[in-house]
Amino acid sequence: RSLGELGRVFEHYPWLLVVEGFTDSEFKPTPRHPQAESLALERARNAALVLLSQSNLSPELVQVAGLGMQRPRVPNDSASQRTLNR
Repeated sequence: RSLGELGRVFEHYPWLLVVEGFTDSEFKPTPRHPQAESLALERARNAALVLLSQSNLSPELVQVAGLGMQRPRVPNDSASQRTLNR
């Protein structure tokens, strides 16, 4: 599903949504994102903005978190696995 579709579903419920952003094990620091968590937070923030812009979700019910390389979905052993962890 797209983020817009999810936002339109969740707008009917008074639940707190936490949008989590991640990176994979190949993260490379940049001046803009010196830590994996800052890149992950930007990813989460951008996803939350899409949710909010394409639905009537209350901004007070949307939080963001940048978790970096914590809690990978799958091992980071291949390019396709790393993609899943982003």
